[in-house]
Amino acid sequence: MGQIRQMLDRQQGRVSFHMPGHKGGYPFGGAFDVTELPGTDDLHEPAGPYLHLQQKAAHLCGAACSFLLVGGSTLGVEAMLLSVLKPGEAVILPRNAHVSAWSACVLGGFRPLSVYPRYEADGPEGYAEEDFMRALEEHPEARALLVTRPDMYGRCLPLDRIARRCREKKVRLLVDEAHGAHLPFLKGMDGAPASAGALGADMWCQSLHKTLPALTQTALLHLRDEALFPRAKAALRLLETSSPSSLLLLSAESALEEMEARGAERLALLRARIDAFAEALDLRFARCIFPGMDPLRLTIDVRNAGLSGYEASARLAEKGVDMEMADEKRIVGIPSIENGEEDFRRLAEALESLPGGSAPKETERIQAYGEPCMDLREAFFSEKKWVPLKGAAGQICGAAFGLYPPGTPLAAPGERITKELAARMQRAMEQGCGAFGTNGKGEVSCVIPR
Repeated sequence: MGQIRQMLDRQQGRVSFHMPGHKGGYPFGGAFDVTELPGTDDLHEPAGPYLHLQQKAAHLCGAACSFLLVGGSTLGVEAMLLSVLKPGEAVILPRNAHVSAWSACVLGGFRPLSVYPRYEADGPEGYAEEDFMRALEEHPEARALLVTRPDMYGRCLPLDRIARRCREKKVRLLVDEAHGAHLPFLKGMDGAPASAGALGADMWCQSLHKTLPALTQTALLHLRDEALFPRAKAALRLLETSSPSSLLLLSAESALEEMEARGAERLALLRARIDAFAEALDLRFARCIFPGMDPLRLTIDVRNAGLSGYEASARLAEKGVDMEMADEKRIVGIPSIENGEEDFRRLAEALESLPGGSAPKETERIQAYGEPCMDLREAFFSEKKWVPLKGAAGQICGAAFGLYPPGTPLAAPGERITKELAARMQRAMEQGCGAFGTNGKGEVSCVIPR
C-alpha cells in the first residue's frame, strides 16, 4: 500500500471542523478528500508522502526532480514557460501548441514566434525536425522552444539534434508530453519512441490521466536541471490551487505504483491487442502509421466508409464507442492498459456497422491561421465584442479560439482573422468538431478598435 493511501487511512474516523464541507460523506471518494491537516502532507511544501511520490516519479521518468500536478498539463505548460522566460522575451511556438502555451504568453508578457505546420502527402498537418532547426536560426532572440510530442495522431518528433542546438544557443527546450506519460515505460519495446527527458529536454510535462489509469487533472512536471527548481516551484505556487485534492494525488500514486510494478508487461499486452485489432481491421479502413509513431496510438482512416472522420466518430458514439478525436479523414483513439479485448471487439463491430461507399470528395486543404498584427497581451486586455464567425474576417482576435480536440488555437489574441480561417473553423464545426473560445452562438471575441 502506498504512503499516500496510508496517510489518508489514518484520517478516517475523525471529527472534522475543517474544510471540505462534505466532511467525508461525499459518495464519490469523499472519505479520502481531505486538505492540509497536521497528519497530512502539503503539496506546495511536501515533506512526507507527496515528496516521496515526487521522488519516485523523477526516478521512473528520468528527471532530476519532478512535481505532482492537479491541474493537468495545462498547468505544466504554463509553469514551464513562466519558469524560463522573463517579460518581453520570446518563445518559439508551433501552431499545434496547446492553448495553455498562448495563455502563458498572456500571463508572462512573452512574445510567441510561430512555426507553421506542413502537409505530408496524405497525412495531417505536422512538423519535421528541420522546421525547428530553421526556426532556431531565424530567431536568435528566442530564449525557449516548445515542442508538442506526441501530437494528437501519436507522432513523436525526434529531439536529439534539436536539443543539442538549443544547448548551443542557450535556448531552453520545453516539451508538452501530455500524451506521453506512458513513454518512460516503453523501454525495450521495439520501435517505441523515448520520452523527452531521455532525449535532452530541459523541462517536460506529462498528463497521467491521458494514457495511464489515473483521475482527470493528474499530471507531472519534470526538470532536467535542479537549478530550475526554485522558479518552477514559484510558478506552480502562482498558478496552482492552494487546496489540492488528496484524492487526485492518491490516484497519481496508484497509477505510478501500477506502472512501476507491471507497466512494461501490461503495455506489451496492450500493443499486442492493438496490433491484432489492426491486422483484423475491416478492409475498408486502414490504420495510419506515421514516422516516429507511438505504437500505442490508434489512428484510423475511415474515408472508404463514405464518411468523414467527424461523421464516423459520431456514428461510433451512437454505438457506445467514444473516440478521442476526429478530422476530415480519420478517427483517433487513445487505448490504455485498461482497455481489454472486449473493448476492441466492440470497436471492431462498431466500425463494421458503418456503411460502405466511396471516399468523400477531397476538400481544399487550407492552412489557415490568424495573422499577427497586434501585441498578444495588449489584445487580450483590450475592450472586446462578440462577432459572428461568418463576419469575423478582418477583425482582430481578442481571445484564443480553435477546434477541440485538439485544443490548439487557430487564432490567438492579437491575430487578424482571415476569410480562410473563418471558413476553416466554420466548416469543421458544421461537420461536428467541437470548438473552444466561442460563446455557443457561433461568435468569437474580437478587439474593439480604439
